[in-house]
Amino acid sequence: MRRTVLLAALVGIILGPLQAEIVRITKRQPVTNITTRWLPQFENGHVFSVNTHRNGLIVTHQSGQPRFDKHLELPDVHRVSVRDIAVSPDGRVAAIAGATDWKGRNSSDLAMLDMDGNMAGTIPTYPFVSDEIGFTGDGSLWAMGREIEPGERMIGNQRIGQEKPVHDILRQYDRDGKFVRSLLPRLSVSTDRRHPAYDASLGTSKNYVAILSNLSGYWALVSTDGLIVRSGHLEVHEKRKFMNIIPTDSGELYVTGMLRGPLATTHREKHGTNVALYRLDRDTGQLEAVDLGANSGLIALGSDGENLVFRDRFSETGFNLAWGPTSSF
Repeated sequence: MRRTVLLAALVGIILGPLQAEIVRITKRQPVTNITTRWLPQFENGHVFSVNTHRNGLIVTHQSGQPRFDKHLELPDVHRVSVRDIAVSPDGRVAAIAGATDWKGRNSSDLAMLDMDGNMAGTIPTYPFVSDEIGFTGDGSLWAMGREIEPGERMIGNQRIGQEKPVHDILRQYDRDGKFVRSLLPRLSVSTDRRHPAYDASLGTSKNYVAILSNLSGYWALVSTDGLIVRSGHLEVHEKRKFMNIIPTDSGELYVTGMLRGPLATTHREKHGTNVALYRLDRDTGQLEAVDLGANSGLIALGSDGENLVFRDRFSETGFNLAWGPTSSF
């Protein structure tokens, strides 16, 4: 009996730290040149963000080596706004660029840049207006957004006019910028007056693209071949806003949620933050809370293979990137 008690105590001592530190962080890397208030993203070995004034972009390699930090300039326009950014596996950078020309006409296209920040061309998408973009491992660029009636105007990122009654919200473009296919009919995602791409998120990995609508709770996991692998609806809660959806290379899904009100209070008392991390079971459609333990201040930005990449210790001088294998969750 005494031996059993001692063995149990020893096991408790050994397991104690593991229970306190649920997520095992395998690597940290400082990033000192991204200090905007916007939450950065991680994709294909790079961390990046829209700048503070939303008229340019900051791109840095995962090693912490800056790539570029510059305003986005397009020909024959006097005002450019950047809504989202994506970085490809082969070193291309895409940005959703809303623009106003000298005659007051507005448009929204996808600007393509190289790794020095030089313009390499544009992908015209109008009257499809993108809200979120991302690259998959085959070099495809995926865009989530809405299609508006031809002739309607854009003012910055504001859509002035009527959306097209029937259209798909997800588009795929190949590495040459050619349209491949569209998926996910708008009305199957949400019949609400507000478009489901509003305040939604898109995430990519080598083999998958995933989307999640805050408005309807609809989520979908799509392969690079355009196959809808899984889809479903999460419970919509007015005190929880989904910040991003992150697929791994194998198709595991993770979601971060910003909590408000009583949900935030309860979570903050236990974990010290109002940002929660969930695993989305793609077979059952249920959210499973991930306990970050001593790493509760981490915020997931994207995936790297079967690792999640987090932002840690944000300050005026930058932050740390942190890698955690999903097998340790």
